[in-house]
Amino acid sequence: MKSGAEVVRELPLEKEKFTIGRMPDNDLELRDSLVSRRHTELIKHGPRVTLYDMGSSNGTFVNNKKVDVKVLDDGDEVMIGETTLVFKDETGNSKPASQKAVVPPVSNVDKEIEKLYGGSEIIKHITEVPEEYKVDLRESIAKGISWRNLSRKKTAGGPDEERVADKFLILYQLGKAVASATNLAEVLNISMAVIFEVMKAERGVIMLLDRSRDELMPKVMRHRSKGTIAGDEVVASRTIANKVMKDKISIITNDAKHDPRFQAGVSIIQYNIRSALCVPLWEKQEVLGVIYLDNLVKSYEFKEDDLELLSAIANILAIRIKQDELYEELKREAVVRANLERYNSPDVVEMILRRAANNVGSMEMEAEEREVSVLFADIEGFTPLTEKMKPTLVGRMLNTFFDLTSGVVLEEKGNVNKFIGDCIMAVFGAPVEYEDHAHRAVRSGLKMLEELKRAQSKYPDFPRFNIRVGINSGIVVAGDIGFEKRREYTVLGDSVNVASRLEKCAKPNHVVIGERTQMLVLNDFDCRFLDSVKLKGREGAVKVYEVHPK
Repeated sequence: MKSGAEVVRELPLEKEKFTIGRMPDNDLELRDSLVSRRHTELIKHGPRVTLYDMGSSNGTFVNNKKVDVKVLDDGDEVMIGETTLVFKDETGNSKPASQKAVVPPVSNVDKEIEKLYGGSEIIKHITEVPEEYKVDLRESIAKGISWRNLSRKKTAGGPDEERVADKFLILYQLGKAVASATNLAEVLNISMAVIFEVMKAERGVIMLLDRSRDELMPKVMRHRSKGTIAGDEVVASRTIANKVMKDKISIITNDAKHDPRFQAGVSIIQYNIRSALCVPLWEKQEVLGVIYLDNLVKSYEFKEDDLELLSAIANILAIRIKQDELYEELKREAVVRANLERYNSPDVVEMILRRAANNVGSMEMEAEEREVSVLFADIEGFTPLTEKMKPTLVGRMLNTFFDLTSGVVLEEKGNVNKFIGDCIMAVFGAPVEYEDHAHRAVRSGLKMLEELKRAQSKYPDFPRFNIRVGINSGIVVAGDIGFEKRREYTVLGDSVNVASRLEKCAKPNHVVIGERTQMLVLNDFDCRFLDSVKLKGREGAVKVYEVHPK
C-alpha cells in the first residue's frame, strides 16, 4: 500500500478471501467516499491471487485499466478510489508485470521445422493463458459479474471471427464450470445463467425426462426480470417440447402464434408466445430432456447461431447428466453387489446382476421347479448350552458359527438362504444350476466339521460347541417368494422339509444325508446306512445315511 512513491504499509494476504471496502468489517478499511461499502475481493486460487470488483460505483483499476476480474501478477498496481496497492508475489508463481516472455534460443531442429512449415509455428508457455480463460465462471455468476464482457476483444478477422471466438469461449467456460460442479442442481443453474447472458430469452426452462412417468419435468426455471423462479411461473409450450423429444430435433419458431405446426398448443395461445427456441439434451442417440426458451413480446428474436450454440450447451449438459446417472448406477450396483456377496457366491452375484440389467433393473426371479441339494446345520444342544451365558457371548458364538459355515458354503458356490435361530440353511444348484449340486453340498458339510475342529484346536478363545449337518436332494420350487413389498429368494417343498428333519438325526459333529443324495454321491464318498426313520408329518420312512470322505 503506497502514497506516491512511498510505501505506507505492507499487508500480508494470509486469508483465502481478503475484502477491501469502506466499512470497518472489511479486511482493509478505506475511509474514502469514492470507495464502496464492499468494493473489491482478493481470492486465492492455488498459488495465484484473483481480484474481483464487487460491482463498485467507481470501479477497480489495475495498471490504470478498469477491471472486473484480474489474476494478479507481481508488481501489478491496484487503484481503489485514492488508494494505490502494489501486489507483491513472493511465491514466484507469477511473472513480474514488466517482464517480457523469454524467447528460447533457436535450435537446429527449430530451424528445420521453420523451413518445413514456413515459420507458421506458434509457441506459448503454459503460464501465458489469456485472462478470459482464467475466470472462475461459478464465482462470477454468484457475484453477479458479467463474465462474458470480461473477454470481449476485437479480432483481426472481423465480426465473424469474433462470433466464433465468443462461442468457443462460452463453451469452454461452461464445460469447465459444469465439470467441476458438485451436483446436478448446480450444473443446471449455472447453465441457465449462462444461456440468459448470451441469448435474448425472456423466459426459459430446463426439463428432464422422468423415465418412470415418461414425462418431461421442469428442473430449473428462469425469468429475465425475476431471475431463477419456482412453481408454474414459467409455463413452457409442451407442444414444442414434446415435438423436440419425439422427433429428436431442435426448433426455432419466430412467430409461434401463427406457426401451423403449433396452432394446437394451448400455452402458445394462452401466453401469447411469439419467439421460441427448443433443443434436446442429447447424448449419443438418447434424449434426456430439453432446454426451452421463449419471448412473449418480440418475434424473430432467435437466430440459427443461437440454435447452434444452445445445441452445443445442451450436449455438454447431457454428457454431465449421463455421467451422473452412470456414477449413481455404479454406486447402486456396488451396494447391491456388496449385499449379495455376503450370502451368495460370485457366480450367483453375477447372474443376479446380469438378470437385473436385462430386465431393466428388475432382479426378481420367478418361481420354477428344479432339483437341488439343501443343507441344514445347527449348534448341537444350543438351548441348554446358552442358558447361563451372557447375551453378548451368545451373539459372539452365533456370529462365529455363521461366519465359519457361510464361508464354506460360498467356497462351494452355494447360496446361503437364511439363518433360523442357531441354524443355517444353504441351497446348492439354485439360483445357479450345477449338475454336481449334491457333491458340493456334501463337501460343504464335511468341510464345516473340519474347519470347526481346526479353529477350536488352533485358537484357545474359539467357542466350544458341536454342530450337526443334514443334507437332502430333490425337486423343489425355487424363486422369489413373499408379498409385493418384500420378497426373498428361497426354495420350498418336501425335499426341504426332509433336509431339516435329517439334521436332527445327526450325531454331534456328523453329516447325514437322504436317499437321493446318497444315490448321487455314493461313488465319491463313503455312505453308511444308519436306519429308516419315520419323520413327523410323513407317511413313509426315510432312509438315512452317514457320510464320510473316502
